[in-house]
Amino acid sequence: MKTVVNSVRTGAGSGAATVDRVRDATDIAAIIGETVTLRRRGQKLWGLCPFHAEKSPSFSVDPARQLFYCFGCQVGGNVFTFLMRRDGKSFPEALAELADRAGIVLPDRPSGASGRRTQLLAVLAAAQQYFRQALAGESGQPGREYLERRGIPASVADDFGLGWASDAWEGLLSHLRRAGYSVADAVEAGVAVERDRGGYDRLRGRVTFPIRDPDGRVVAFGGRAVADDGTPKYLNTPETAVYHKGRILYGADRARPAWSQGRVPIIVEGYMDVVAMHRAGLTEAVGALGTALTVEHVRYLRRFTNEVVCAYDRDAAGQEAMRRAFVVLAAEGMAVLSVDYGGAKDADELLARGGAQALSAAVAGQMPYLARRIRDGQAAVHVQPAAKARAVREMVELLDSMADPVERAEYAALLERAWGVERKILSQGLAGKQGSRENNSQKSRHNMRRSEVNLGPRDVEVNLLASLIQFPDRMEGVLAALPELCRDPRWEAIRLEWPALAESGGDALASWLVRLPPEAQELVTAAAAVPWPVSGDLVMELARQVKAQWRGREWQHLKSVADSGDPVVAAEISQLFQEISASKRSPRREG
Repeated sequence: MKTVVNSVRTGAGSGAATVDRVRDATDIAAIIGETVTLRRRGQKLWGLCPFHAEKSPSFSVDPARQLFYCFGCQVGGNVFTFLMRRDGKSFPEALAELADRAGIVLPDRPSGASGRRTQLLAVLAAAQQYFRQALAGESGQPGREYLERRGIPASVADDFGLGWASDAWEGLLSHLRRAGYSVADAVEAGVAVERDRGGYDRLRGRVTFPIRDPDGRVVAFGGRAVADDGTPKYLNTPETAVYHKGRILYGADRARPAWSQGRVPIIVEGYMDVVAMHRAGLTEAVGALGTALTVEHVRYLRRFTNEVVCAYDRDAAGQEAMRRAFVVLAAEGMAVLSVDYGGAKDADELLARGGAQALSAAVAGQMPYLARRIRDGQAAVHVQPAAKARAVREMVELLDSMADPVERAEYAALLERAWGVERKILSQGLAGKQGSRENNSQKSRHNMRRSEVNLGPRDVEVNLLASLIQFPDRMEGVLAALPELCRDPRWEAIRLEWPALAESGGDALASWLVRLPPEAQELVTAAAAVPWPVSGDLVMELARQVKAQWRGREWQHLKSVADSGDPVVAAEISQLFQEISASKRSPRREG
């Protein structure tokens, strides 16, 4: 599959042809129509956007060009983009799904591995059936009593698919044998343990929690012991060919619709906390399955959002997990908010004490994690010098993990004011960890401007791209007049792939679109949706307007950080002021 994706991006080999074949065999209106009620108006179909809440239809589908675009939230793309955004799929996953629907065999898809995965998923589905039946049957009384003690009604247990694994050593194995599966199948799926004379059930005497992949398929199980007999409280089935705990977030299949509507993901620690959040109406919550948050987890979340709420337990272990999660999230450029449960240990306990209203209020009181750390540590750091030094070292480590240099500088300034730590001490700590990052003016300039341009498409940029799609031969002149444009990763991606579109005269837009990353696809589909024809004479005028807009945004950005005392920033401001002054003195038209 990797070969297919690479060839799509480069336009080389048979991969691009395969993608085109899958796309051409797919009715984009039918795929989107599974989610959105579409009504024809002119040459396009219209409906309510599935990616943000709206009352009037602003979501359009263009069957002729095989594109969609929402004028409300500026999300757009092709049929692959739609599945990726709606379901949180990667491009290979979206391609595989549409290929399966169209009956097209992908050249790089190993049929043997695919068949084995299907077999394991079938074993896990049969195990889920057994656990569900057991919970409702006579042997499931201990599980039902436990759920009742925890305040979980039968309707919620049914909703989450909770089950019961009896104390019998081979209860599940016997069920699987009757269904036609072997002990080896059960062991490979992780629900049984191998032994000399066969095998035995891995989960016994536990309430079971089915762990599902983003498509809702059971890929593993978690078990919660109901007896206090010294056995581990929680036990998960191991990693298998269909389950990698560093990639799966518990409840993601249920939370994904809320994320697609713009609700910010909430990360909690355990199964019961996820259930508690959903019972309180906070259906955007997921759990990390007893493992530390991984980069793969974060990159999956980034398909939906650039910020998360971490609602970890208040005990020492929970707060350490929170700190580790922040380091991973911040390094990936995610904004991290935190929740204070007050006197409760976790979400489940707060729900039991104060009900859904109390839990919802705690989440609504979320605040940036670093701001909370600085506020909560303000009194303690003035008690003992050694404690202050230790706390400052921890804060420097957290600051060092942040990808955005501007945000890092702002929190350093806040820490200086709140804790009385001199800026040069913080700077020395950061410099020791980051090498020459803070002292390298060229890299600082690059990073600040890259972070500055990470914004949604402006109307003038959309109109400029719309004009270039109609007159693709004008791109070279625009880039000569506006070289700053390619500091924006979206425009740089478009520039690199532009020759392929220019060769087609702008007619192969849907095929060309799959070469681009999602952010660039959204900008292109916004431009393709511009309803009015653009004159070729306007191309350079639009380029000048974009340039003026960029100058204004950079100026406002540098002004906002001018009080940091950073000599690099001062040099930036001086240089930009000279450039702006020169451009005002010289009204010469560019291009």
